[in-house]
Amino acid sequence: MVIEHGEVALEVIGSIIIVRNFDAFNEYGTQQYTNGVRAIVNDLKGQSFSILVNNLDFLGGTPEAYQELENYNLWLNQQKLIGKPWLSPQT
Repeated sequence: MVIEHGEVALEVIGSIIIVRNFDAFNEYGTQQYTNGVRAIVNDLKGQSFSILVNNLDFLGGTPEAYQELENYNLWLNQQKLIGKPWLSPQT
């Protein structure tokens, strides 16, 4: 049984993908996030895009979650990404 930890809200406004991450993520929750963004990028059909990532409510992740993010970022950098600003809590 696969149990996802962490929640993600995805929204698209024009050519901007808005991501909001909540709570702590395991690899399955991270895959939900990365697969969602991949689907949106595919729907953009080669159009350039930006991603705004809001991590103000993100509480971290497992080592497997961070490995999934590493693979995702390698893929993302090969797409028509213009920019990826992100918000995170001040520490």
